[in-house]
Amino acid sequence: MQVNKVNFLRWSDALEDPGLPEPPYAYWRQRNMCILKPIFLPGETNAFYINNPSGFIYPNFQDLRLQLINMENTIVSDGFAELQQHFLPEFAAENRYNIWADYVIPFIANEGDYKLSIIVGATGVVLLTSNIVKVRKDQSRLYDTTTFCRFRHDRFFYNIRYHDVPIFYQKFRLPISKLEEQISGTTEIHKQATTGRSIILESIEDKEVKFESYWFDNEAHDAAAAMVKHRFLELNNKLYSFKADYKRDPTLMGKLSKGQFEVYDEEYASINRC
Repeated sequence: MQVNKVNFLRWSDALEDPGLPEPPYAYWRQRNMCILKPIFLPGETNAFYINNPSGFIYPNFQDLRLQLINMENTIVSDGFAELQQHFLPEFAAENRYNIWADYVIPFIANEGDYKLSIIVGATGVVLLTSNIVKVRKDQSRLYDTTTFCRFRHDRFFYNIRYHDVPIFYQKFRLPISKLEEQISGTTEIHKQATTGRSIILESIEDKEVKFESYWFDNEAHDAAAAMVKHRFLELNNKLYSFKADYKRDPTLMGKLSKGQFEVYDEEYASINRC
């Protein structure tokens, strides 16, 4: 069964095959496109947090390893990142914890579909397996069609105690593109009594930027809606802040759909007193 939600990387335990899609929608047109696949560029640092509300109690955490496996369940890379343990204070009596990691997909991985797996190193027993991810190496094309998203909060948010792990940022490359941007704000104007001319006394300006998420499944839309509400949001190395709730495009004909969100460009915000 799936152990976490509202996350771009969804994990399941051994009771469920995460490679199986949900039941298809009627009139499903996007065949071969059943789920959103987070995109990995070898050499680029990514990060996940398995936000299981009840945590895990696997013994001997130091024996757990992270693997990259292909769709034939062949191990491509074993132990390629160090898993981190985050104890949950509300379950202190049971020593329950969640798992997070910064990781870099090795260059040995060819383009294609993969899964991440957490195993017990001593026995090879698989504990958790992620949803399908996609490795791509067409860097120039990738930069034109995807956005690297880095985000975190400063308190408890969607079952992640960010304040307990201050060095952790979620990091994902996703099919998100900029749609448009425009300047907005408020202006204080004074009209001169002698000449009738209007003079700007103060101008508060923001840049509103609209982004589009391209062919997300329902759980990816949920994760994107949570992402834009994080206190720290960085898209392709630029800082943004929340403006409006995430909106997904309704669709009755397919499982995947587009979504949109609007944010403020933090680098542009200014107060000008004339």
